[in-house]
Amino acid sequence: MRCTSLHGSEHEDAHPQYVVRYLVFVPEEARSVGDHESTGFKWLDQNKIHQIDPDNEFLHLVECGPTMFSRLQLTHPHCEY
Repeated sequence: MRCTSLHGSEHEDAHPQYVVRYLVFVPEEARSVGDHESTGFKWLDQNKIHQIDPDNEFLHLVECGPTMFSRLQLTHPHCEY
């Protein structure tokens, strides 16, 4: 997570705007659901990531995420994921 800017309007005071990214492993039949603040929310196959013009931080998450998840499973086998 990183702070990208201060955000505000005539109806609210300026406040930090954060970019939060998640890497989610889902079954093939999963459907994406967002809210009014979630724009462009969708599932992507790993081989289609470059279609969204990702930045380096996002590519790093995609490249390292599966390995980190595997390590988490090995070190915490009693947890349900």
